[in-house]
Amino acid sequence: MLAAVRAAAAPGMRLLELDEVARTVLREAGAVSPFLGYRPSFAPTPFPAVICASVNDAIVHGIPDASRLRDSDLVSIDCGALVDG
Repeated sequence: MLAAVRAAAAPGMRLLELDEVARTVLREAGAVSPFLGYRPSFAPTPFPAVICASVNDAIVHGIPDASRLRDSDLVSIDCGALVDG
């Protein structure tokens, strides 16, 4: 999943599109995301994505949105998968 997201990350790509790449890999592998729907007690809503995507000076756990990557952006991706339980 991380390799597929890395390969897709390019200027002009939306963070939501990177999340969709990850969702496709999970689905094809018969896996599920431990991130999607995760809701710690302090969170107002469940996490809406299968990856965390942080760009440039964002620290961690960024929520993928419609932002487009630009040339020279530094992108950090966190992902996880549950396979066979």
